This record gives sequence, structure tokens and C-alpha cells, in this order.
Amino acid sequence: MSDDIHSVADLRAGCHVFSALPERYLVELESEGALRTYKLDEGEGLTIRGKPGGEEALVLLKGDIVLQQDGVAVAAESVESLRCHSLPLTGTVTEVFATSAATLCRFTRDRLDYLIGWSVMLSDLPPEDATVHSRLRQLRYPGIFMHLPLANVFTAFERLRVRQVKAGEEIIKQGEQGDMFFIIEAGRAEVWQQGVYDDEQRLVGVRGPGDHVGDEALVSGGTRNATIRMIEDGSVLTLSKDDFRELISAPMVHEVEIPVAKALAEKGHRFLDVRYEEEWEDGHIPGAQLLPLSNLRERLNELDSKGRFITYCLSGKRSAVAAMILRARGFDAVCMKDGLREWPDAKVVD
Repeated sequence: MSDDIHSVADLRAGCHVFSALPERYLVELESEGALRTYKLDEGEGLTIRGKPGGEEALVLLKGDIVLQQDGVAVAAESVESLRCHSLPLTGTVTEVFATSAATLCRFTRDRLDYLIGWSVMLSDLPPEDATVHSRLRQLRYPGIFMHLPLANVFTAFERLRVRQVKAGEEIIKQGEQGDMFFIIEAGRAEVWQQGVYDDEQRLVGVRGPGDHVGDEALVSGGTRNATIRMIEDGSVLTLSKDDFRELISAPMVHEVEIPVAKALAEKGHRFLDVRYEEEWEDGHIPGAQLLPLSNLRERLNELDSKGRFITYCLSGKRSAVAAMILRARGFDAVCMKDGLREWPDAKVVD
């Protein structure tokens, strides 16, 4: 058996969900361990130990397998559906046995959800936003943005300012009060940190284009915990403390909790499922309309222009982008916070 990463081209060809993403996003997911591909020869087995709750999922790219989760056999029809659907890893131990040569992919669902939304948001930017578009594409997917509505990310990048920096310049100094958030646009910087029990400065890392620094002190309200020193001439993108806080605490997209979403639905709002058809078939909210985010712009004419909509997906990431697109085009739309994973009966189907 080999758990070496399979080519991203095969991933995109083998599963519709992956085909919607640029190859570099899949490479990033692989590099951070959020996506792994396993190749099994006939007769080989694989044990996957994961977290319960469906944070990860499994998809079968090719071959034939049998499955058990926490010692309970998964029905043959469910295993067969893995060729075009994903199976949430709800157990702590998943056992796979290949009855023919097989390739499987295991991925973190929230991370994939976010990147799909991110990709569609980039493609939806108007031509006049070329500068913002370029900066967003350059970004190496900082984790700080993972928990923000994508609309906020876009606004933050509109407010960024460029600052030229020189080799040897300290853009952040340990112990100082934080007043700025930085994204390195060009050049590299070293991260120096003073030890907890001594005054010695230690080199703890290097940051390059697309990396961000300076967020922790802004979030906590404390002082800088490291010194960031440029080792090459370059440039950084800066965002003020006030803008940083505003865009974290005051989302542009109107998110509603599930009880509020239910109350709105009772008063005439319609649920709009923006996931893929394969995900829809696995379970959706009764009465919802399916309109995948990747096709949303081209199929807006299918929506009642005077209708009121509650967008939802798995985690709330894609649906936030959908709500932003709809609102930008004059629709009354809100986003259901946290997504279908928190719905009381996420597997219910009409």
C-alpha cells in the first residue's frame, strides 16, 4: 500500500467536487494535510483513525472496496455511491479493504468548503477590481481568514495599503502594542522570538510572499509576541487595527442562526442549497431549492427576483459567498450560520 499523494490531475478527473478547484488549491490542501490520497492493491487494507462528527470525509476515485466504521459494516450501496459522493467519517476508526486496485481520497470538509467559496468569489470580481483580484490570488490562504465571511475578506483587501520595506527593517517588534496587520507581498522576512525564561532571541521561522503576520496581537489586544525582520527588500500590504477589528466583528453578510432561519422560512423565505448535486442527494432541507454555487451566476434567472432566500451549504462558507452574490444583484438573501452540519436532521430528504 502507498499513501503517497496522487496527482491533482487525477483528483480533479476523478471527483466533480475537486474539479471545481484550481490545482494550486489542491496542492495547498495536500501540503497542510487537509487532503490525502491512498492507493490500495487488491487484497490490501487500510485503517483510518479520525475524529468523530464528520469533520473529514472519504471519496472513492476508482476500484472496489468494502468499509467498516467502528466495527459496523457500511452498506454496499453506500460504498458504491462513494464514486460520486463523499462519506463523512463519523466513526473514530474506519477500515477499508480493497477487492480490486483502488484509489481513495480523504479530506477535511470545512477546508474544501471554504476553498470552493473562495474560488467562486475570485471569479465573480468585476474587471475594475483587478488590483484586489491580483492580491487575493497571490494570498497563500492564511488561516486567519478561515473563520471570516468571504465578503469581509474582499473588503479587507480593498482597504489594504502598500508599503515598501528594506532588508533589515523590523516591521514588527516583540513587546510593542499591535496597531497593524501585514501581508508580505514581495521579499522574505525572519521571525525572531525571545525565550520565555531568558533574553536570547531565537530564529523561529521565515515568512515569504503571501504569508501574513501581526494578527495575534490585534485579536487579543495584547503586545507583539515576536519580531519580524525583513531579510530582503520588498513590500508589505498593511491593514489598520480598526479595519481589522471591524471586518472580523461586523460581517458584511447577514448570517442568521438556525432557529432564526426556520422562523424566516415559516414567513416566506425559501432555503437555497448551494452545494453540489451529489451532496444534495445525500440529504437536504425539505422544500429547499438546489442551485450550486459554481453555477449560481449563470442560473440567477431561475430565481424569483422578488423572492427572499436563506442560502446554506455544509459549513456556512460557500453559502456566505452565495448570499453576497445574490445581495450584489438585488436579491433579498441571508446566510444560515454554521450550515447544514448543525441542522437537527441533516440527512432528511424530500
